[in-house]
Amino acid sequence: MRRFSFAISLLCICCAGCEQHREQELLQAKQNEAGRPIEWPELPTSGFLAGRVATEQDVSNGEAAFVAFGAVHSDRLAIDVPQYAFLTSDDGSRVPVFVVQAELVQGVNGDVETFGLRPIQGGDPIVGVAPNVTLLGTKNPGR
Repeated sequence: MRRFSFAISLLCICCAGCEQHREQELLQAKQNEAGRPIEWPELPTSGFLAGRVATEQDVSNGEAAFVAFGAVHSDRLAIDVPQYAFLTSDDGSRVPVFVVQAELVQGVNGDVETFGLRPIQGGDPIVGVAPNVTLLGTKNPGR
């Protein structure tokens, strides 16, 4: 099992609006590190949380991956949920995932874009933070 570490710190997101960078990410989304095509399924129609921050009940119901306990404040991120993404692991490999939750967690160390993720192959939810999460949008990147 891959290990992911998430440090809450101030973030600087480079190339967030760079169209050339986005096109490169979408091209890379069509295949894995071994050069094999990634079979991206359609976006889920349930099991995600959009438009608000998560509660413990949302996590229990499988609609969210985390609750921001101990945060000074948490707000929803203004992005489309669900959507396709990659999570970059500690070893540099990229895991194809669905974004099922997106919040801006404000803590004593600053603001952190925090994402609830589900691997496209199934499995337990994962919590990721920017810049380890590369958003790909709502259009199926395999098409």
